Amino acid sequence: MDKDELLRPCPFCGGKATLIASKKFADVFSLYGECNKCHARCDGICAAFDKEDQFVEKFENAKSEAIKIWNRRTKEVTL
Repeated sequence: MDKDELLRPCPFCGGKATLIASKKFADVFSLYGECNKCHARCDGICAAFDKEDQFVEKFENAKSEAIKIWNRRTKEVTL
């Protein structure tokens, strides 16, 4: 993960977040952010790939979107 793609601390408890990847079907996966402390989650991104050579590109795009969703805040707060 690039330093600009780091997950921000949890907006609820300030805990460290992790990006979770979950395989749904043989050609579909989802990614979402989850707090390691309070287990809060954000909406996930599902991605499907038709060919094996599309997997890396689709995964990287979904990863970037999932990080953006986790890092999004309605307003900045100081914990």
